[in-house]
Amino acid sequence: MQTATSEIGIIDDEITSQAVVTAVAEETGADPMELDPLYNVVDSDALNTLLRSHDPGADGTLLEVEFVYAGCEVRVASDGTAQATALSE
Repeated sequence: MQTATSEIGIIDDEITSQAVVTAVAEETGADPMELDPLYNVVDSDALNTLLRSHDPGADGTLLEVEFVYAGCEVRVASDGTAQATALSE
């Protein structure tokens, strides 16, 4: 069972991986500096590059990446959003 979702928009100069950590910290109430490093779960450089380089093109295709990090289901999309939903124990 999942709880409410924290969603943040990724601003132009913010790195996608930083937005993920921020969304998870907001959702869990944790200090971002106390979370396990994101790179233990996903290649953060690859995540940043993949989402920054995706061009939706004329058909408006949305690229989404989903994974579990720090007790949250995380969804990052090429529309500039990062969502974190705490997973129930």
